[in-house]
Amino acid sequence: MPCADPARPRAPRALIAAALGTVLVLLLLLPSSAGAVPFDRAAWASSDASWSNGEVLCIFQPTGPVVAVSAADLPNSGLTVRVVSVEEVSSVGSVIAVTPSSGMNWTVTNRSSATWYDESYSAKLRVAPAASAVSTVGAVVLRVDFLLPISYVEGVTENLSAVTMQLSATGWPWQASEDHLVVNLALASAFPGTEHFLAPGAGDVVLSSVSNQSGRSLEYFQAGTQATEEGSTGPATAAPVAPSWSVNDSSAAVGLAIGSTVSEFTSLNYTAHVGVILPATIAGLPLSDYLIVGGAAAVLVAAVGLELRRVRRRPSDLIYVEEEP
Repeated sequence: MPCADPARPRAPRALIAAALGTVLVLLLLLPSSAGAVPFDRAAWASSDASWSNGEVLCIFQPTGPVVAVSAADLPNSGLTVRVVSVEEVSSVGSVIAVTPSSGMNWTVTNRSSATWYDESYSAKLRVAPAASAVSTVGAVVLRVDFLLPISYVEGVTENLSAVTMQLSATGWPWQASEDHLVVNLALASAFPGTEHFLAPGAGDVVLSSVSNQSGRSLEYFQAGTQATEEGSTGPATAAPVAPSWSVNDSSAAVGLAIGSTVSEFTSLNYTAHVGVILPATIAGLPLSDYLIVGGAAAVLVAAVGLELRRVRRRPSDLIYVEEEP
């Protein structure tokens, strides 16, 4: 009867077991290699509120419309956006009237719903002929909302990695019908030692913040190119918005010049976005880790296949023993 040669090792089975064991070890190591370092909130400025949808972390200031945005699992990173002032500018570029850049009394309201996180700032601000002027030419009501979609709500189609900034102005005290408004924003890197800004190209509307170490884009501010204006009568009308940038490594300023399609409009609505750029992931783990494991598994499977082919081409390992009569 045939029997296996006990002296010869069963190479294919041993190799298969080794391959499976190696892949299992690599899979077990994935979470530790991709695991996030806890976010150091203390490193941020003192804040009144913060929330996250699992992809984006937002931290707000109680003193005015300021948001710091970063990837939820990426420490020592973040882009801060602040509303500075609104100006009325003449056709020749002179500032005719402006809201104050400090001393604003903002009311902060949490308007979150089942679909959106919404931190809302509103204030009635005096409008002066110049930033340092004591006199007043009127007042304007400003409202700024920072909205973040909630990831676990079914049916949300918005970009889960971006914060929507909505700004509205009502009742601006116009000084001349040919003037237009400019909304001034200040942007800053929350951690200047770890990332820097890239100045947008000519005509570009996106400012990116880039990691100093890897060169990968981490956050961005995208200026909207259109606003809606509404007069005392008639429907809302679209108006073009042109951003002008002043950028250095750790801070930037952008002036959003809003064209006047409705002369001396009574209300204005404008939208921009602040977002994070996430690496490709599967189940929360970087795609690169899966590629490493997949590559290792492919090499091991190929080695197993070659060994099986070699073994099958050898003479049989079975020894035939003659039976006694």
